Amino acid sequence: MTKGLWTPGFIGAQPVQWLASVAGVEGGRRGLFVRANAGMGKSTFVRGVAYVLGGLLPYEYRSARNRAPLRAGFVDYMRAQVDADQWRAIAGSGLIPVVIAQRDVPYAMSATEADVRETEWYRSYDALRSGPLEPEEFTAFLYDHLPEEMKTRMYGERVRVPRHRGDSFEALMALGGRGCAAGDAVAVGVDRFRRLLKRPDTLVLIDSVDEIPFQCRGNFLESLERLIADDGYAIGRYIITSRSLGGTEESRIDRLCGDGERAEFAPFDEPRQRRLFDILDRSYGGMAPVGFEAVRATPGFGSLLGNPGMLAAIVEELKRSDGSVGTLVNRCLANIERILPKTGGEIPGCDRIAIAHLAYDAIVPERRVFADGVERAASNGQGVFDRERFLELFNRYREEDGNGDRADNEEALDRTISRCGIFREDADTIRFEYDAVKAYFAAIWLCRRLAVDEDGGVMVDRFLADNGHVSDAVAIAMLCALERMEIGGDGGTVLRTFYRRVLCAAFAHDDYRQRSGMVAATNAQRVLRLMNDFDFGGPVRQPEPVATWHKALCGFPGASPAGGTR
Repeated sequence: MTKGLWTPGFIGAQPVQWLASVAGVEGGRRGLFVRANAGMGKSTFVRGVAYVLGGLLPYEYRSARNRAPLRAGFVDYMRAQVDADQWRAIAGSGLIPVVIAQRDVPYAMSATEADVRETEWYRSYDALRSGPLEPEEFTAFLYDHLPEEMKTRMYGERVRVPRHRGDSFEALMALGGRGCAAGDAVAVGVDRFRRLLKRPDTLVLIDSVDEIPFQCRGNFLESLERLIADDGYAIGRYIITSRSLGGTEESRIDRLCGDGERAEFAPFDEPRQRRLFDILDRSYGGMAPVGFEAVRATPGFGSLLGNPGMLAAIVEELKRSDGSVGTLVNRCLANIERILPKTGGEIPGCDRIAIAHLAYDAIVPERRVFADGVERAASNGQGVFDRERFLELFNRYREEDGNGDRADNEEALDRTISRCGIFREDADTIRFEYDAVKAYFAAIWLCRRLAVDEDGGVMVDRFLADNGHVSDAVAIAMLCALERMEIGGDGGTVLRTFYRRVLCAAFAHDDYRQRSGMVAATNAQRVLRLMNDFDFGGPVRQPEPVATWHKALCGFPGASPAGGTR
C-alpha cells in the first residue's frame, strides 16, 4: 500500500495518488470523499495538504486542540509521516489550495468568551436555514468560513512567500487592493475568492461537513452542488472530509464526488499510537508518570488511544503539574471532557447533565414514555439509541434535569452531537463512541442520583445488574463514581451505602443472587478487583473499611464468577 499523509494512511482511495492524478488535468470535475471518525486527523490531513501546496502553516491555521506544546508535537509527528517523494511531486503540481473550514474558532481564554464564540459560529449558518443558496450568495457565505490565514492572503494585509509553492498567491495579490480598509477588505477578499474559484488549478478543501448544523447540512450540500455545476465557476478539483453521516447526506457527498472510491482513514494502530505518545511526551519534556503500556492496559483506554485527539488529551493531563487531586485515570477522562467543546470553554451545565443521563441510559436501559405515548426502553441494551428517541431524550433531559432553555435545544444538539465527537451517528441510530467516556459521564449521573435518592442502594443494584451482561463500562463507571464521591466530600451515608451494595453483590449468597443475579455479582467483583490497578497500574483510593473488605476478597483466590466460593 502506498503511503499517504499517515502511514499506512488510508483504506480505499489514496489521496496523494488522487492528487497526482488530477494535477494538470484540464476539464471535468473530480472530487474525493475522505471519511474518518472525530479526532482521527481529518483537519490535520487538510492542513497538511494546504501546507504542502500553498505554505498555509499549521501554526497559523490552528484549531483549539492544537495547544502548544501539543501543537509542536503534532507537527513533528505529521512531518515524520510524510512520504517526501510523493509530497514533493504534489508540491510542484501547480494546484492552489483553498480551505473551507466549518470551524476555525480561535481558542477562547474564558468560558464566557467560548460561549459567545459558539453562538456566533452557530449563527454564522443562518443564511442556510431557509434553503439552499445560489452560487453568488454561496461563495460569499464560503468566504466567511475561510481560515483567517486564507482571508489575510485574499485581501492582502499580509503577504508571505509560500515555502513549497512558487508564485500562485503572489499572482493573486497582483489583482490589487493591498492596504485597504477593513470594510473594503471583505469586498476585495470575496471578489478575489470568486476569481480563485474560477481558476482550473484551484483545489477546494471542504473540511468537516459533519460539523455543519443539522438543519443546514442538506442546504449546504445542495448549494455546493449548484456551485460545482455552475459553468461560471471552474471547481473541478475538490476534497470533502466528514465523519460518517449515514443516510441521504452521505449519499449526496458520494454523488458529489462522482460515486468513486472513498478514502477511509486506516485504523490508528498500536505502532502509530506509541510513536505519537512518545513524540507528545517529549514535547512536554519527557518522563510522563506512567508509560504507554500502562495506559493501554487500563480497561476502556485501549480504544481511546486509537483516537489521536483523545491520546493527546491523555498525554497532556499526564504531564500536568498543577497539584490536581484524584486518580490519573479520572483526571485524564476529565481532560477529555474539557477538550470536547473545541473552543476552550466548558460543556454547558444543562448539556452536560443531559449527556450524563443518556450515558446512564446507555448502560441501564430504563423504560421511558415518549412523545407518541408509547413506553419503550431508552436504548437497546447494547448502548444504541434510536436516533429520534435520542434527540427527544436529550431535549427532555436538558430541560428537566439541567434547567436548559427549550429555545436553545437545536443549538445544543448541534454542539453536543456534531462537534463534541463522542457520539457515533448513523442513519437511524446514535451511540457513544467510547466505553470509557460513556462510563465517565454515567458516573456523573449516578452520583447525582445517589445524592438525592432515599434508597440509593437499589439504584446501585440496578446499575450492576440491569444491563443484563458483564460490562467494562459498568466497572469503569462505578470506579469513577467512587472517586467523585471521595473527592467531593460525599463520604458519609451515601458512600458507605455505595460500597456496601457493591460488596454485598460481590459476595452474594444464593438467596441474594436470585434477586441481583449472576451479572451483578460478576460486575461487582470486577469493580473490586480493578481497585488494585485501575489507575494506570496503581490502586484507586480504598478508605476503611473498604480496604479491609477488599483484602478479604483477595483472600478468596478461588472465587467463582458469580461471587461465591468454591
